[in-house]
Amino acid sequence: MRFFASLREITCMDMIEIDLPQGSRSGDVRNALTDHLSSDAIAAIDEGEVKVALNQVILSVEKNLNDGDEVAFMPPITGG
Repeated sequence: MRFFASLREITCMDMIEIDLPQGSRSGDVRNALTDHLSSDAIAAIDEGEVKVALNQVILSVEKNLNDGDEVAFMPPITGG
């Protein structure tokens, strides 16, 4: 999982690897992060405007995850 811009600052990391059970979906990622991030970081990720990308494609619906997938969280305003 990767964190960009202000989310990187709030989480104090740009990337974390977490093993999820077989059959996990993109929505399960947030629950897995609760053991690794502060409550402030989780609240920032839960913000409605945060975009979630799976393998560099922004999601509009939940997707099944596969081994090696990259999930990224991007705040509403992300510069290049």
